[in-house]
Amino acid sequence: MHTNKTSLLVIFALLLLIFLSCSKESTGLNNTFEDQTLQLDENIENGSPIGTVNKSLADGYVFTIESQKPVGAVQVNAATGELYVADELLFDYELHPQLQATIRVANPNGSTTVDVVIQLNNLDDVVSFLDSSKPAYLEAENGDWITITESEYNLLGERMANVAQSGTNDAEYALEGTTSFELLNITFGNYNAHNIPENHRLFAFKYYATEENVEEVYIKISLADVSPAYVSLPTVLPPHRKGDQFFVLKGGSDPAIRELRLGMYSPKGGLVVIEPELDSEVLISRGNVGILDEFPPTENAVAKYQGLSTDIIQWD
Repeated sequence: MHTNKTSLLVIFALLLLIFLSCSKESTGLNNTFEDQTLQLDENIENGSPIGTVNKSLADGYVFTIESQKPVGAVQVNAATGELYVADELLFDYELHPQLQATIRVANPNGSTTVDVVIQLNNLDDVVSFLDSSKPAYLEAENGDWITITESEYNLLGERMANVAQSGTNDAEYALEGTTSFELLNITFGNYNAHNIPENHRLFAFKYYATEENVEEVYIKISLADVSPAYVSLPTVLPPHRKGDQFFVLKGGSDPAIRELRLGMYSPKGGLVVIEPELDSEVLISRGNVGILDEFPPTENAVAKYQGLSTDIIQWD
């Protein structure tokens, strides 16, 4: 009787061992399909190849994605098993330091699954999204403003994580309005809903300059969301010309201690656009000052400038 019980226990243990060894789903295929871990840099472009499920397989296998996290990150070539980036926005270390996909491999004999883990390397995102301005950015010191291109500015706004716009949104910045006027030797700030959120760091800025050969432009941040008092960031914008101008701040600003407003001083020019439907005002004072209360606010108006900020440090 004791021997029978021992035999049953041995059989049970063997069955459990077999079950555990076969817990990975597989029907009809041998065990040549191993799980993979890939180490990749973040910010990979759509369509980039990132790996292959099994490079040594002969033809006749079909590869499909059974599941992935986050959804829509990768795609697989059904005939070759090669993996590609499907959504570049998801290959962001700050949002998804690790991605996962389960690939089903099948042929007429059966099917199995392969688990793929993608671990991302954390990069300086600003460097990743700059093109012609990259050398100047790399040579600059933390706290310096660097002139960049419009496409670089737009890419930073699209690809950096948790970005907020301050001063104006894109639609307001693009307004021509029913009336506009230039500002000379003026400190000004938009008073509207587009503020720098608490804990956000300003890292990029654009504005419309109305004069040529502009220097000594200061970016300013309010002391509180309802205060007309502003302080200047330590460094000025690089010299620039007339028209839309774009800049990035290496290292970003200090984090906002509360929701704050964005303003600026220019000795030569800024542009204010008036539009009757706008829920926005412009505060104005002459000279490079810290208090914007010299004149009554210009109602239904925006000054053409915009800042980009984030609460995640995505640079070295």
